[in-house]
Amino acid sequence: MKLISSICFALFVTAIQALQPTPPQSKSAFKPFGTKLGQAVVSGITAASLALNPMPAHATLEDAAVKVADTSYPIISKLQKKQVAPVLSKAIGAALNGDPIAALKIVKAADEALISTDPAKLVAALKAVDVALDHALAEKGVVPPLADVENVAKAASSALATTDKAKVKEVFNALTAATTTMNKLEVIGVLADGSKLAGSINPADAAAATAAVLDLLKESGAQ
Repeated sequence: MKLISSICFALFVTAIQALQPTPPQSKSAFKPFGTKLGQAVVSGITAASLALNPMPAHATLEDAAVKVADTSYPIISKLQKKQVAPVLSKAIGAALNGDPIAALKIVKAADEALISTDPAKLVAALKAVDVALDHALAEKGVVPPLADVENVAKAASSALATTDKAKVKEVFNALTAATTTMNKLEVIGVLADGSKLAGSINPADAAAATAAVLDLLKESGAQ
């Protein structure tokens, strides 16, 4: 859970940095903006990869996953619920207002990816998440200790290593395609709020976390 939220957050920051939309003047402006939004996730990630990590080391999938956990932990552990909740609420609302067929394609692609994964390793990853959540609740918090987060990253990467790489890429492509079906005005609102949230994050921490996610995407076969 922690690893997944870390990846999503860093991708969100990357997309915000990559996409600087101009409010559309007419209905005809929606289409090119939608196309730009869909491409921003991919092109933005590629551009950021070159800028943040021009000569990436050929780390293993586990190394890449642990790096995501380590670099995103300082960010997420400092964020307050009141800062994140409104942005996530708007983002979820925008996603739900997108094309339901596009959403189903994401679910189908994710389901096929999970089916292709080694069941034993998938269960091990879920158990690691369960342990992390138990420890977080024991501390009356929502963020597990860093050691637990790293264990989740290791278990998740072990499972991901057995997943069909073509299926992983299909999930990534389905997510990218779905962004073009969202209400463009709602997306502008999400990006505006996201930019404010990103502005409260230490730039060095954000750059390190984003670079780590880019490496993980490459190692996993998503790109």
